[in-house]
Amino acid sequence: MDFFDKLYYNILTMGFLFFDIECCDGRHICSFGYVITDDNFRVIEKADLLINPQKPFMPSRVLRMLAYPKSDFRQAPVFAGTYSAIAALFNRKDLTFVGHAVSNDFGFLNFACARYGLPYFNVDFYDSQILYAYVTGEVDKRPSLGAIAEFLELNLEATPHKSDDDALTVMETVKKLCEISGETAAGLLKKYRPCKGFARNGARYLYSTNYARIFKFYIRKFKPAQIIENPALAGKRIAFSPSFEKNMPLKLWTLAEHIISNGAEYCELQPGINYLVWDKSPACYAYKFIKRKPVNILSIDGLCLLLGIGSDITDHFTDNYCPVGTADEF
Repeated sequence: MDFFDKLYYNILTMGFLFFDIECCDGRHICSFGYVITDDNFRVIEKADLLINPQKPFMPSRVLRMLAYPKSDFRQAPVFAGTYSAIAALFNRKDLTFVGHAVSNDFGFLNFACARYGLPYFNVDFYDSQILYAYVTGEVDKRPSLGAIAEFLELNLEATPHKSDDDALTVMETVKKLCEISGETAAGLLKKYRPCKGFARNGARYLYSTNYARIFKFYIRKFKPAQIIENPALAGKRIAFSPSFEKNMPLKLWTLAEHIISNGAEYCELQPGINYLVWDKSPACYAYKFIKRKPVNILSIDGLCLLLGIGSDITDHFTDNYCPVGTADEF
């Protein structure tokens, strides 16, 4: 059984929790709705947890989008009073968690946890919006839940923006996609890996093939096990032509770790750099930088020579997951 078979194996015997969140103003949660089913989509439990957001409701939501009278929300517990019920759901090991545009929902949850000083939810999740995009072949589109329901002709008797009804629509979406593709839910989630993401310690991580973005995030966090004594590079600042970052980010990631391990600093193209690894193209805007403020120019081979490594550079491993925001950034 390979790594990804192990990753998805438990889904075969799990049930599902489909969930949806509503906010009073696009930021503060006012309801958490969910539907629990078995692996054949038989509904076991359906509930809507109302939450007092302790913030004003936007007029447009009061007039067009609220499923309950505003007074019902004002009489409900605040998020801190509902936290334990939500945590009990997310702590269940027998459930797989699925939502629509679910990264947004975890942004709301992370913000609420930070607001009330509560522990973040660390949860693996699947996104029905992304799953729909891949099954239908419209990979770059992110339609609304209502648009998906209309396209799939779900014909549900549901109240829009009532969280548990929207959670049921998410469930029916996944069920319909299974019918269209001829796959089980477990098979479908395994087949389309980009629909999987996870929340960890206030940050949300989504699948990405933007390797330059992934590289730039993780290289900031890199700490070498030991620093190699290299007088030629110690304390030096090294930048690359932007074309290298665009065209070979995984090789650049490998080189950047070697640079840091040699006591130097990998940095963006900016004043004060000591070395520029240049692609020799006058079209590169680094060329203007060189003419304006001369620096030491290196080729990739020349850099490898300074680092004491071969020029046959391997791609850095990546699992393709990159953060999309933290509670503070949301």
